[in-house]
Amino acid sequence: MIFLAPLQGYTDYVFRNAYARHFSGIDMAIAPFVSLVRGKKVKLTHLKDLLPENNRGGMKIIPQVMGNDPELFITMAKSLKDLGYDSMNWNLGCPVRAIARKKRGSGLLPFPGDIDSILSKIIPAMDIKFSIKTRLGYESVEEANALMEAYNRYPLDFLVIHPRVGTQMYEGDIHYSVFEEWLRKAKMPVIYSGDIWTREIYLDMKTRFPEVIHWMLGRGLFKDLFLAEKISGVLSPEDADARFWNFQFDLLDALQQRMLRERNVLNKMKEYWSMWAEMFTNKDIILQALYPLTHVKELYHSFHEIQQYAALKAG
Repeated sequence: MIFLAPLQGYTDYVFRNAYARHFSGIDMAIAPFVSLVRGKKVKLTHLKDLLPENNRGGMKIIPQVMGNDPELFITMAKSLKDLGYDSMNWNLGCPVRAIARKKRGSGLLPFPGDIDSILSKIIPAMDIKFSIKTRLGYESVEEANALMEAYNRYPLDFLVIHPRVGTQMYEGDIHYSVFEEWLRKAKMPVIYSGDIWTREIYLDMKTRFPEVIHWMLGRGLFKDLFLAEKISGVLSPEDADARFWNFQFDLLDALQQRMLRERNVLNKMKEYWSMWAEMFTNKDIILQALYPLTHVKELYHSFHEIQQYAALKAG
């Protein structure tokens, strides 16, 4: 299976729905995290990205949560179950320092005893499948052994592993040898996540780690929207250009329906295009044309112009 990574600010329901209408290859998405909140019940406004009425685009999703309070975990699980979900994922991988300082995300990884304690309280109390997205540690891979020991004590649905530590953010070497050790020790299915940029890299990884049967695409998919199709072997190059541009106009329309401020729509599209421009042979010319724009109508016009002079690599 190919999973879509939970990229905060990028893979929300607007993107997921539009992507599923124009591309294939993604079997499951883990939604960007929602924070645990206090109260006996979670307000639906807090779960907007996960509401069934916002997720009718055909992409199957697993909600992800961020936090460290067992009681709030249990409350969140009940709320998600009420929405029709039978699975949830715990974010222990986010490397953002402001989050890590609060012992959330990867900031909790140096404290395997705390993780063990939380799991011991929530697993028996939740009527929902539970999985974890993790790194190998926060400061050092020396933290890895104790973490896997804690994870293996519980019937996790699966474990998503990004083989870096939190302080690396998304840079530096991947710790393949430690990942191999975790693969040997893991008592649950493992999903690999990290630096899959091309189909060739995926095939190399698949050969190197035959035990891994599920893979996660994140930043690689945003550098190449066709990557999941290339990996799955279903890409049709003859209609790639048309589908790419139909997706762009569809997404732009959907963002305008969700966002009231024109500036927010433009900023979001520019963020996306800072990555999507990599799909073209004349990336710099495209970015120079898009970044100065101040009105959405100019963006529509630029899209039509780009189609005339830009060569899409996937096509």
